[in-house]
Amino acid sequence: MDELDNHKANFAKTGYTIFPAVYDIHSLAAWREIGELHRQDRKFWIVGGLIEVHPTLALSVITNPTILSFVEKLIGPFVQLDGMSLVGSRSSIDTGKELDWHRDPWGSIPSSGGYEPPRAVNAIVYLQDLTDGRPRPHAG
Repeated sequence: MDELDNHKANFAKTGYTIFPAVYDIHSLAAWREIGELHRQDRKFWIVGGLIEVHPTLALSVITNPTILSFVEKLIGPFVQLDGMSLVGSRSSIDTGKELDWHRDPWGSIPSSGGYEPPRAVNAIVYLQDLTDGRPRPHAG
């Protein structure tokens, strides 16, 4: 079993997998700079339309060889980038409150009443170190 197979097995078991340090320091610095431009004095901010506004930087996220190979392993060779946003908040140091980033459930509910996940992947790139080394996702 290769590394991507291990990530796929973990993804199937837990709903997420972690690829540490797959983006270089220059890309991360560029994302942080965009975030700082929109941060101002807000506690929380969202910058949408990144594919249109920053296409080269946005495409570098999905075309990262490790990430793209993993997504292709999950859903096949026809990968489409649907949208990209930069979401940020003040740090727990500033607010005194720990934050849990997550993605609420999405997909479809067929007439049988069961949840069917879409053939899509939601990727979260953390621009800072995680205090305990892992995200705390939830299902709702």
